[in-house]
Amino acid sequence: MHGSSSRIVGGDLASVMTREGDKVSLICQTDGKPDPTLTWTKENRNLSNPKQGRKHTHLLTLVREEDAGEYRCRAENPHGSANKTFRLVVQSTPNHMGTMVPLLVGLFLLKVFFCFLLILATFWFSNRQKKAPVMREDTTRG
Repeated sequence: MHGSSSRIVGGDLASVMTREGDKVSLICQTDGKPDPTLTWTKENRNLSNPKQGRKHTHLLTLVREEDAGEYRCRAENPHGSANKTFRLVVQSTPNHMGTMVPLLVGLFLLKVFFCFLLILATFWFSNRQKKAPVMREDTTRG
């Protein structure tokens, strides 16, 4: 029986950049006779049971920051083995609430300041009217 060593098509290293919430497919295409058995690991932790075949996809749905790291597919048959490493970089999505909070606090403080000015002006005008001299007509002359 004649065979060939396992190999992974497309090199042994790939960098993948994505954003939080995206879907990512890590594709490992293998070659060899007999068909290699492929396993996926993330930082030396098994992610799946070994599978036989030529093309395997590790799918990550709704990617989170903690999904970032090194993923490795390993193709192996009786004639040899090969590895491919995927470096997954996850960019965090901007937190719009982080920019909204200072804006909302500022608007609230501005509203409080204007209410204070309105109360102060009302108080000042009401006191001014109380102190103003009242002009009366003298009805005793005549």
